[in-house]
Amino acid sequence: MTGTRPRVSVVIVAARRADRLEGCLAALARALDESAHPAEVVIVLNGADAEVRGLAARTTGAVLVDAAVGLGFADGANLGVAASAGELVLLLHDDAEPRAGWLDPLVAILDETAVRSHRDAVEAVAAHERVHAELQALRARLGDQ
Repeated sequence: MTGTRPRVSVVIVAARRADRLEGCLAALARALDESAHPAEVVIVLNGADAEVRGLAARTTGAVLVDAAVGLGFADGANLGVAASAGELVLLLHDDAEPRAGWLDPLVAILDETAVRSHRDAVEAVAAHERVHAELQALRARLGDQ
């Protein structure tokens, strides 16, 4: 990723088993190459062993977050999210191997949901304003009696 804010940050929490992380990163690179969305990869070294650290250090363009001790997946993921720059964050275990075509449909679903949520919010505000106007009119009529 160069110069632009990523649309998606992919956060991977890794501690042991460099072979699993290597498979994950290779599959992820192939999958991200075909995506329409700019993405960054954030690797959390969650009390990671030397092999995992070495592999992460050789991963071009990845953001590395170092937790000297193992924090567990959730706390490691939280560190990765805090270091991410993407509008959306996707969490992966280090043994996941994303397939071709996986990211764009996920982003599309989130975009559709956001649009629907925005539309619903606008409609709710409009309904509230109508009810408020009707209450004001009713109070005015009752006050005239």
